[in-house]
Amino acid sequence: MLFKFGIELELLVDQDLLINSLINNNIEFVQKSDIIKNKENCLVIKPEITLRDPLGLELNFPPNYTISDISKVLNILKLLPVTFNSRCAMHIHVSFDELTEEAISRILSYYIEHQTSIIEEAKLINIFADLNELVSMDNFNKRRICLNTIRAYKKYSTIEHRIYKSTIDIDEIMIFSGP
Repeated sequence: MLFKFGIELELLVDQDLLINSLINNNIEFVQKSDIIKNKENCLVIKPEITLRDPLGLELNFPPNYTISDISKVLNILKLLPVTFNSRCAMHIHVSFDELTEEAISRILSYYIEHQTSIIEEAKLINIFADLNELVSMDNFNKRRICLNTIRAYKKYSTIEHRIYKSTIDIDEIMIFSGP
């Protein structure tokens, strides 16, 4: 089964400053208002109102981005006045060539069974963001749970892992996603 990783990174930074820096470094991107059908080929920048800050943005790194591509953007971010509030998180999207309902159910069952140890491991290395509900058989169809399966797969053909703090450190991103 073929799968790829995509990353959503939430942060606080002046959007115009970010856009100018990306343009000056020849980074292709689209803004939410300009999203095209083939958006998974470049960086997507969109406002993130859940951060409750006028500087709140979400950067979506597409699955075709390599560690080198992500690192280049992160190095640009390190030169900007980027901050994070307690609501900023990073979500890892795992895209599969095709999943059946049975496969999604097995992933969900495995995660529910091992969720506590997964979260404890993330806490031990200080990468956990406690922003979502634990997954259970009673709430698995909600969006804001630690592992978004059914809703994410229907909308994006991905499974979304939502337990990580936001970062612009490439080493931490590699721990989170393992691309």
